[in-house]
Amino acid sequence: MNFRFGIITDTHIRPKKGDQSSPYKVNDFANKRAEYAVNLLSSFKQKFTIHLGDVVHPLPSLPTYSVACLEAKKILKPLLSKMYFVPGNHDIGDKSHDASPAGPLNKKTISIYNQNFGPSWHSFVYKQIVLISINSSLVNSGLEEEKIQKVWLEKQLLKFKSKRIFLFSHYPPFIDNPNEPEHYDNYAKPGRKWLLNICEKANVEAIFSGHVHHFFYNRYKGIKMYVLPATSFVRQDYAEIFPIEPAPEFGRNDIGKFSVSLVEITKKNHRLIFLPTEGKITKFKKNQNFSNLKNNKCRLTPHMRHNWAGSLDLPYNGPMEEFSRKRARNDYPLMRLWQMGIQTVRTPISDLSNKNFLKRMHDWNAVGIKFSLFKQGALNKKDLFILNKNKSLISSFDIALKNPEKFVDKFKLKFSFPVSIGKIVSSSSSKTNSSKFAHSVSYGFELNDINKVNFYWKNSPKLGYVFQTNDKDNLDIFFKKLSILKKLTHRPITLVIRFAGINPAIPSFDNNKLIKRLSKAIKLQKKYPFIDLQVDTFMTIDRGYHPRAGLIDRLSNLTSIGKSLIL
Repeated sequence: MNFRFGIITDTHIRPKKGDQSSPYKVNDFANKRAEYAVNLLSSFKQKFTIHLGDVVHPLPSLPTYSVACLEAKKILKPLLSKMYFVPGNHDIGDKSHDASPAGPLNKKTISIYNQNFGPSWHSFVYKQIVLISINSSLVNSGLEEEKIQKVWLEKQLLKFKSKRIFLFSHYPPFIDNPNEPEHYDNYAKPGRKWLLNICEKANVEAIFSGHVHHFFYNRYKGIKMYVLPATSFVRQDYAEIFPIEPAPEFGRNDIGKFSVSLVEITKKNHRLIFLPTEGKITKFKKNQNFSNLKNNKCRLTPHMRHNWAGSLDLPYNGPMEEFSRKRARNDYPLMRLWQMGIQTVRTPISDLSNKNFLKRMHDWNAVGIKFSLFKQGALNKKDLFILNKNKSLISSFDIALKNPEKFVDKFKLKFSFPVSIGKIVSSSSSKTNSSKFAHSVSYGFELNDINKVNFYWKNSPKLGYVFQTNDKDNLDIFFKKLSILKKLTHRPITLVIRFAGINPAIPSFDNNKLIKRLSKAIKLQKKYPFIDLQVDTFMTIDRGYHPRAGLIDRLSNLTSIGKSLIL
């Protein structure tokens, strides 16, 4: 059953000359970027490719449309014989909305599209997998073709209900939640409700969309929903998601966001594989290493210090949203975890009590992510209840204490996941003979604690230890001593690799040094596989205390440290 198919979207190809349908400089790179992306994708052994729409940039009403279609077919030629097209709003016309920046589709634009790319809705079966593409611009249009497509889709879903179904739609049904108001990047009601209901009844496995030029992941009653990045440009209205100065051209040329994708189908599941193109316009060379193709697992657990699950309201600002706000969430952290092969993340137990975070924890867990939780201070009955209730999400749990040697296991802790204890280390713990003092707090037993902890919690032999290491520590010695501790106690052991220095005022942005240290720790973990490695931190801290590099930057692109885990 195992096979792969490719997905490419929003290429926005233009004629070589005479096209003035975009005022943005970055759009001049679209053709070369599409050419690179096509050659990258064609270098893999996928069975076929789906283009999710906006093949070309000029609208059907413009005289340059037909020329752009011819240029697109030249660029797409390496994939064209096994390529299936989904109509985008640039290819066939916008959905019906008074405030859309371009005209809606009509009978004429549908006819023009059909002449260039074939039927605007269709389906096929490959190895018992059903793939259905629809014309999302038709939904809520009131055209006769909408009724025809609606009847056709309902019959298709009923016919193939017993099989695994994948649906392809240029517009995503929604990007933040199924009850969000209509905006430029979703389906309006009642079409949205109709589509979600019939997909739920047919047990559709996944819905793939483009249009937004950003990555989003949602679930609706078990249906996985992916909105995939473009090859051409990044929608700059979404630059508001990232709390930092935007990438070039006000966020439109954020090269870390461009990619194509592979979908790997297995007997019971599917896996989305991102192949970054980084907006390259050079000739493609077959010398790139994509370790995520092999589904390699990285045993690091990064600290998710930033808000990884919350949404925010974007400014109302045309041409996309001149009259309303839309709500969006930064889902790139999940995409980056997939790229690095990371399957566990560290986050506080309080996230379980936040309904928005808890929902996202379940969403992430549905694609293989588990959570290493922690709490500062003594446990209570409420903690025990919430941990037991959500045990399927949890990979481990640890307790941070000022005086861990005094810990008494009054609840006789027994969970299906390991429980550990670590020490809160603060500036007040350090002896000093001068007036020098830096406010600092960190977490985990230190190297000089190893000889002491063996005598802690004799009545609770299953409790583990959380240690921390800074750049002042010798990793070879640290790992060797931890292995001795393991032999003596047989307890779980976690080691936190801290990227921050001891002084909270001194930044830590020597990426090459951090890469060497992290690589060394990963190599030692292979020698001592019983040690769980955590890395602090996931997203770069570029303000506040302990500024330090992370695996991703504030634009949620991989740093050189994050990339080192892939290469």
